[in-house]
Amino acid sequence: MNKVLNFIIILYLISISFAPVAYAQDFEAGWSLGGANYSGDLTENAAASLRQTRAAGGILVRYSLHPFFGVRLQFHLLQLTASDAISKQDWKIKRNLSFHSTVQDFDFLFDIKPFGGYQMLGRWSPIVSAGFSIFHFDPMRNFEGNDIRLVELGTEGQGLPGRPPFYRLSSTSLSFGGSLHYQINSKWSTFIEAMWRSTSTDFLDDVSGKYADYDLLLNSRGRIAAEIGNGIKAPAGAQRGNIHDNDWFQTFLLGFQYKLFDLGYQDKRQKKSSRGKLKNPTIR
Repeated sequence: MNKVLNFIIILYLISISFAPVAYAQDFEAGWSLGGANYSGDLTENAAASLRQTRAAGGILVRYSLHPFFGVRLQFHLLQLTASDAISKQDWKIKRNLSFHSTVQDFDFLFDIKPFGGYQMLGRWSPIVSAGFSIFHFDPMRNFEGNDIRLVELGTEGQGLPGRPPFYRLSSTSLSFGGSLHYQINSKWSTFIEAMWRSTSTDFLDDVSGKYADYDLLLNSRGRIAAEIGNGIKAPAGAQRGNIHDNDWFQTFLLGFQYKLFDLGYQDKRQKKSSRGKLKNPTIR
């Protein structure tokens, strides 16, 4: 992650040093549709994540401060899901954990155009993006035909004596990715984008640390909590998830943008040179 952020910073500094002095400050708005998936304790590789991709959509506003640099605010509503049932590992199939969640994600991003305003690629323009997100999630699981809200069950014994506290349903992430834009005309453009989010929570999937004792969950939270939390009746303290590796989620989108307005062009060189020239005399 640090290498990615360092690369973004270096790229931005290089962009500024070679930036032209003529530029417009544009405001754009847009929307996007596509898919989202999750990576964590219930996915063993990228193929498993892609296989469980679900719908995503969002809206955005972008302010271009500079030909090479802009800022973006966007909101996405997306679905995440994963299940041990598709695993090829016997112990995961036996563990039999799963979840699905609706996620509301707000991204605050810095956009860098490596080629700025130059038409080196014709109408095409790549953008590298990095920033952070604030998002809300709420993992659920279908159990005996009903959707069960997992956080309320305390499936790893959350809230019980000697066990961790209940986890929060809001978290943050470091976000980074890239997009390729195509300028349709002076107002409209379209783009494809891939964004990755390294979250600061390990509970997108309601799985993080160690098993709680089955009987403890049964007596304290009821049968459903016991069956979902430790249906295999593993010894208390056995590993249920990887507590040292937080969850990720990704979006892959196709979108459109519309230029609302701009603040006009600034050209310091042109202004400076024009002050040193005399106006052409009027011929009578």
